Amino acid sequence: MGVVNATFAFNPDGKLLASGSADQIVKLWQVSSGQETSAFVGHAHAITAVTFSPNGQMLASCGGWDGTIRLWDITSGQEILKLAGYSELIYTVVFNPDGQTLVSSSSDEIIRLWDINSGMQTQMFIGHIGGASTIAFSPDGRMFASGGWDGAIKLWYCD
Repeated sequence: MGVVNATFAFNPDGKLLASGSADQIVKLWQVSSGQETSAFVGHAHAITAVTFSPNGQMLASCGGWDGTIRLWDITSGQEILKLAGYSELIYTVVFNPDGQTLVSSSSDEIIRLWDINSGMQTQMFIGHIGGASTIAFSPDGRMFASGGWDGAIKLWYCD
């Protein structure tokens, strides 16, 4: 697999690995062979996070300082959606188990909930000083936990 990358995620069946790095390219790798199978180009800054949708058909990526989150169709390699609105470093993005929403966080200290069908931000959560560096959804998708640079862990409920 060659180059050391900044962020990684396995798809749900464990056969593919997504990586993102300072080269601004999201890559898919076949785990069994170690071969690169796809490359997604569109970000204008280092990739800070990648995550697969629960069904494994989409991949979300953050472009760090470029202010965007992009959703990719892993079969066609096409960009499905670009979410914008950040003016600071995007730390992470995570799919809700329902596969229809995702959560992202940034150094602007706002956690955002996005509807991927409409591309609209549906909720904002504020509470970490310095932003949330990590997020995990509950299995039922009704809440998520965030861990911030302030050392706090917070639980949030989705409407």
